[in-house]
Amino acid sequence: MSDLFQEMVRDRGSILGQLADSLGTEIAFKGKNGSRFGNSTISGDREYPVRARGQVWGWAIGNEKAEAIAVVLSDAIAGELERRSLREDLLDKERELDLFHEIYTQINSSLDVKEVAQLVIEEAGKLLPSTSGCILLLDRETGKLEAFAEFGQSDPYREPMRFGQGIIGSVVESGIGKIVNDANNHPHFIPRATPIHSLICVPLEINNRAIGAIDISSEIEVNYTEDDLKLLTMFASQAAAAIEKARTYERSRTAADRANKHARELQRTLTELQETQAQLIQSEKMSSLGQLVAGVAHEINNPVNFISGNLTYAEEYLSDILELLERYRNRYPDEEFQDFAEEIDIDYALEDLPKLLSSMRVGVNRICQIIASLRNFSRSDRLGMELVDLRQGLEGTLLILHNRIKHGNIRIIEEYGELPLVSCYVGQLNQVFMNVIGNAIDALEMRDRDRNGNARIQPTIWICTQILDDRWAVVRIRDNGPGMSEAVKAQLFDRYFTTKPVGKGTGLGLSISYKIVTEKHGGILKCISAPGEGAEFWIQIPLYPYCTAQVPASEPIVETTSGRC
Repeated sequence: MSDLFQEMVRDRGSILGQLADSLGTEIAFKGKNGSRFGNSTISGDREYPVRARGQVWGWAIGNEKAEAIAVVLSDAIAGELERRSLREDLLDKERELDLFHEIYTQINSSLDVKEVAQLVIEEAGKLLPSTSGCILLLDRETGKLEAFAEFGQSDPYREPMRFGQGIIGSVVESGIGKIVNDANNHPHFIPRATPIHSLICVPLEINNRAIGAIDISSEIEVNYTEDDLKLLTMFASQAAAAIEKARTYERSRTAADRANKHARELQRTLTELQETQAQLIQSEKMSSLGQLVAGVAHEINNPVNFISGNLTYAEEYLSDILELLERYRNRYPDEEFQDFAEEIDIDYALEDLPKLLSSMRVGVNRICQIIASLRNFSRSDRLGMELVDLRQGLEGTLLILHNRIKHGNIRIIEEYGELPLVSCYVGQLNQVFMNVIGNAIDALEMRDRDRNGNARIQPTIWICTQILDDRWAVVRIRDNGPGMSEAVKAQLFDRYFTTKPVGKGTGLGLSISYKIVTEKHGGILKCISAPGEGAEFWIQIPLYPYCTAQVPASEPIVETTSGRC
């Protein structure tokens, strides 16, 4: 700007020369630094100042007519200064518009209320001279204005202000922005932790409803203007719209989250109800089966007890009769008697009859064992957990499924290791054995149907029991059926999943079995299988309930071996 006088003289030299010629004078010029330029041979030495905006920019040197040239040059410099000022204003406005566009873009790209507020207050602090700033939001229920976003080293709003209180509270109440360039002498000013000299504050409004205020302040003296107030009002308008938009989004998201949570709770409740219903159905089936088995066992038990109790007396009576007959033969030989004795082969009868009674006793004892197994299988869980022999449940299951096993010509190989009594829900665990062994029979029958008359492999089911780590009882049930793929194994214990034809399976048996073993007993139920290699179900139950708190029920302690159990 200091060279403006010289620039104007140089750029308008020809015009000034023509003007000097028309006035009939010679002209020269002198800058503020004392340097002369123009006509160096001028004889006059009068100097006329070139003034613009209250300051001297140089001098025109010549006779009295040179004064007119000084006036013309003064007007030219004043016009140039005005043009430059307007150009600077336009550039500033353009920069402001660009900044507002950038802020608007950033605001609308974010739905985080805190992020939006912080962005606005920081950008406002860059455009307006300030040392601190704050956005305060109004809580309609309490009437408090609480700092929500701020910049600056001090925090002047540690204690919330109230609606209508102080300069900021009155701005929110009136909805009219204020400029305070001498805050300490303002009647409504509330002293802050850090002294300030000037501040400017405008309300944040949505649909003519105040939601807060934006405050810019300075510790040193700043003469804020109406233009600054308008600029901050533009920021406030952008901030209020963005904050309201973000709040609306948060409310909708909260409502959506609440609805989703409610939907998940309903779905979980529905799932639990469905599982409970399925469990009740299966439990009812097992209960009905148990009642039927118990009833049959009870009906059979009475005549069997009658036979078993009378066999002892029959043996005694028969022994006495045989002794009497032998004495009679020896003491009273009679030809007719001897002929009839030979006819009926009395010697064989006398030899075989004790054996016959002994076989009858063996048969009766076997029936008693079967009845005991049936009674054990049909036991309910009304008394909670009981100490039982798992092998009795396995034997009872095989007895119930005997007809299917016999019809399918299935070989059962039992390899029972030493097992102590196990604390469990007897009826539910018997239900697991029934489901697993029943599925093994189904798999073997399906394999044989798919062979289309080709050479058969002896269908076999292995049942093994063992102890692990002195804390776990393990029952392993394996078949040499078709096996299953990884995809099938992944869904094996899912509710309603089944590979059986429609009407042949519900997909509930293994799902319920899994819950009985893992949730009711804190054990493990898993399947080891591959296509063409059969399937083995690993049932691991803690010997005592406290074991479940010591070992996770997600994996077995040791892996099963391949091949036979």
